[in-house]
This record gives sequence, C-alpha cells and structure tokens, in this order.
Amino acid sequence: MGEKKSGLRGVFWDAKTLRWRSQIGFRTRKVFNGYFDTVEEAGRAYDMKYFELHGDDARAAAGKTNFPVEDYCPDLHTAAGRPVPPEVSARAAEICAARARREADAAAAVAAAAAGGASDEEGEQGGEPQQESLGAEAMEASEQLAVRRSKRRAAQSNLLVHLGEDFVYDGPDSSGDMQDEPGSGSKGRPAPRWRSSAATPC
Repeated sequence: MGEKKSGLRGVFWDAKTLRWRSQIGFRTRKVFNGYFDTVEEAGRAYDMKYFELHGDDARAAAGKTNFPVEDYCPDLHTAAGRPVPPEVSARAAEICAARARREADAAAAVAAAAAGGASDEEGEQGGEPQQESLGAEAMEASEQLAVRRSKRRAAQSNLLVHLGEDFVYDGPDSSGDMQDEPGSGSKGRPAPRWRSSAATPC
C-alpha cells in the first residue's frame, strides 16, 4: 500500500502514529505543529503557524497557505463590507495570542541574557573572597586525594614495570610535578619517582 498523500503544504502521513503530521519551514529549520486526525486540521495548523511566524499580511501570504487567506484575516471581510465569520475571528485571535507568547518568550530570553552578563561583571568585580574560599576547598580536596593515591601506590612499591628495562616504584615525587607514569597512559597525576632496578641495592 502506497504512502498517503495529503496534497497540502507541510502535511504528511505518519505511519507510526497513523495521524497527519504538520510542520513548516522557518529560517532554515522545521517547526513541528503537531499530529492531527484529519488532513484539514493539519493544513489549518500549517496556515496558522505561517501567520504566526510571518505576520498577517494577506498579500504576502497569498499563494503560501493551504486555504484562502480570508479564512484567517478579519480585515479582508471588513474591507469588503462583509460580516466577519466567527471561525475567522477565532482563528485570528488564536494567531495573535500565539504570536504574543512567542514575542514574550523572546523578550524574556533577551532579558535573561542581559541579567546573566551583569551578574558575570559583578562576580568579576566583587567575587574575589568567594573565589579564594572555593580555591582553598579545592586545594584541600586535592591534598586529600594525593594522600590516598600515595598510600595506594606505596602498597605497590615492589611492582616492576617493564619498559625495555626494569623499573621499580620509589614513592611519589616530592616536587609535585604533574607528569605521566611510565606505561600507565594516565595524565595529570603527581609524578612518581621511578628508578632502574639495576641501581637498586641487593
């Protein structure tokens, strides 16, 4: 059985949900409008999203919607001296509300970004004591971790590592340099002291 065709813009049959999917392209991305039981509902969702995103200019929308622009623009009926159908007024009100929500969300995002920038500046100017406190805590945690690692490595002090020549572990390096252990492949750990077993006293 072939795929169902809607014949409408942005309306596709979804085989998983067995419903019509509505979506619209906007600024190089796809905006999902939802799943619907009928083709008409999905097509209406496409049209209403179009007006929400692009504005209610009837001339600009001509030929770009699934249904006549008169179905969404009360002004066209008023200009022609016709009474505005209730469903047209309802659609126009829903479009305006959706556009207002979108603009409010965008304004909130801009305000949040601005507030975040101001917070960063205040932190740079007056946040030194807190940074020092955090730095002290980090140093203490690092020292505790180094002690635990030293104890663990001390328990393996007689382990030989073969790298073409026998080496024996001789405790952590007192210099505290962050180097790699031979053969371990680890990064950023306190450098241990390794000495050749040939130089080890009998």
